[in-house]
Amino acid sequence: MKLFKSAVLIFLSALFVANFANAEPEKKNEQQNPKKSTQQNSNKNQQVKKKQAEDKNLKQFNANVAIRLVSAQVINQNQKQIFELIYSVENKANKRDIKSVNWVGAFLYNNEVFFAQDIPIIFEQPLKRKTKNNVTVTIPFELIPAQAQAILLNPQTKINNLVGAKNITFTNGAKIEVK
Repeated sequence: MKLFKSAVLIFLSALFVANFANAEPEKKNEQQNPKKSTQQNSNKNQQVKKKQAEDKNLKQFNANVAIRLVSAQVINQNQKQIFELIYSVENKANKRDIKSVNWVGAFLYNNEVFFAQDIPIIFEQPLKRKTKNNVTVTIPFELIPAQAQAILLNPQTKINNLVGAKNITFTNGAKIEVK
């Protein structure tokens, strides 16, 4: 039993010494080059602030507008195939009318994005506060990648949609940009 206790004690001591030895060079490097450590902290702080600003803008975007895909279908128009998307756009703002809104429509199959489209909308008449409007977007089918075309043409394919916020411009000139 004494042999076992001695072996465990030696092992733990060796582990402690090895751990302490690995920790020391980092401290020495920080002492020798404090600028590098300060720069790293500064970069981390900037990244955190940027992320917080992005989150704030995303929250503002979502608080002011709701975008929902109503339908997506491939149709024939003038002997050409077109991918027709109908979105419901709701202005949830209490005080501001929306002049334009821009988002990315991403289409998923088996939880993977197979097609994404930038969708900029400029309203002919501003979208009044607390109102909804359906917006139709058409994409010529030949502009869609071949793999995406095959998925869209298969009637048994279950496709999901995500809306990626980009920006809103209000009639008073205020903007919300999500990066």
